[in-house]
Amino acid sequence: MEPQQYWTHEGFLEGMGREAAGFAVDESWELEHWAFVEDLRLCDPYFFYSVGNQTLRLLNDGRPLEALRSLVIDSALLDDSAVEIITRPDSYLSRLMKLWVRWSEVTDDGVRMLCEPDAMPILNDLNLRHNWLSSDSLRLLLGRGTGLCHLVRLCVAQNYLGPTATEFLRHEDSALVNLDALNLGFCGLNHRALMDLAHSDRALPSLHRIGLAGNETSDEDLACFAASGTPLVKRITHLDVSDSPRVSDEMFDLLEGPGQNLTALARLSLRRNDLTDHVLRRMLFPDMFPALRVLDLRGTQVRESSLGELNRHRPQVRVML
Repeated sequence: MEPQQYWTHEGFLEGMGREAAGFAVDESWELEHWAFVEDLRLCDPYFFYSVGNQTLRLLNDGRPLEALRSLVIDSALLDDSAVEIITRPDSYLSRLMKLWVRWSEVTDDGVRMLCEPDAMPILNDLNLRHNWLSSDSLRLLLGRGTGLCHLVRLCVAQNYLGPTATEFLRHEDSALVNLDALNLGFCGLNHRALMDLAHSDRALPSLHRIGLAGNETSDEDLACFAASGTPLVKRITHLDVSDSPRVSDEMFDLLEGPGQNLTALARLSLRRNDLTDHVLRRMLFPDMFPALRVLDLRGTQVRESSLGELNRHRPQVRVML
């Protein structure tokens, strides 16, 4: 049997029967089938109140999952006990390369288990969106003592980390030398977050993609970020400051000079911000984000009928409306 690259909930339902305590093993799903599962995704709404800690226990103990490398679960029933199951030394799940546990009840204690040395030795993609994390979790994940040394992508969006959660990045080295993407959207961060990240080159030397949607980022913050001209500012390729009530047309006025420091910025997301056609007029200047390829303005007041001049002057820029 060829390894299965994508194995979604339809196959899961064929192989397991639903019970009150989660899912019970159904012997009609042959052991040899489980042995080739590489990517398990339980993110359909059907599973939100069905998949719990017992499900993970059955997956780990009841079936040989040697090939499993990616696990995505959206469930309101998972908590720190699920992380304990995943990180057990004898667990097949501890060999995951991708782990997404979203909309659950994982706390700082669960993150502490994930960050133990050798708990998840090859994990490179971790998504803990909308759990019960605090700023302590961010320190555990990004601090020098983390055991998740191979992380490339990290998302802790929609956890209230607090207004000063990123301050430690200015003065701390980290083991995450390969971290490329960090999503801190809707984390209750204050106006300092962008500057903390701008000066985080020792902590995050490979960071290229930053998500800060839904925080208190302002026009002035973005201008200061660009004007700092730090190594991170000059290499950043993706920046998301969507859903930011303090971002307006004035941002593009303030960035008229500093914007040229963002020499590698290829994608800028400004969805659902208070922006008008003034943005497009400012984008006519070629030194405003010289490498930009995608400008995401969906949910703003920018009109499609105003794109003509920008398309003529900078045809390489794709504007999403």
